[in-house]
Amino acid sequence: MNKIALITIFAFFAMSSIQAQKNIAKVDLLGFLFDNVQFSYERVVNEKSAFELSLSYKKVTGSLATLSNDTDVNTIGGEAKYKFYLSSVSNAPRGWYVAPVINYYSTTLEESGKSGGVSSFGGGLLVGHQWMLGSFTIDVNAGGIYKSVNNTGDVTSINFRWLIT
Repeated sequence: MNKIALITIFAFFAMSSIQAQKNIAKVDLLGFLFDNVQFSYERVVNEKSAFELSLSYKKVTGSLATLSNDTDVNTIGGEAKYKFYLSSVSNAPRGWYVAPVINYYSTTLEESGKSGGVSSFGGGLLVGHQWMLGSFTIDVNAGGIYKSVNNTGDVTSINFRWLIT
């Protein structure tokens, strides 16, 4: 986890020179509490919309056939949002927004000669609010996502922990 913390700190300072109004680089600091590291980039398209791309690293728990112990594994993925800002008082990237979202995550499990993979593809809708505080951004959102999860090989179960992202 120390490598991830160093990368996060480096990314935060390296991207501090990006203009705050048109381009926003984000690091999900709350996600560290849930074994989730997420880096995002938001680009304002016009006064009322923006798109956001995210790369994510998560820990999940999975079980392989004939093994009794759950195994923690690393999952990588990505997410895309198109934000429609609703405020008549302020322009993007500030205020209330509605955003369709799609995401994809993938992982592989391997232990004691058994192996398998799990991938998920999801899509949904989020409602959120974003504040710009100098060079800091606070983005809070909630919504629903439908996920299609596929497993291959010897994977018998997968447990996605409840995450705030």
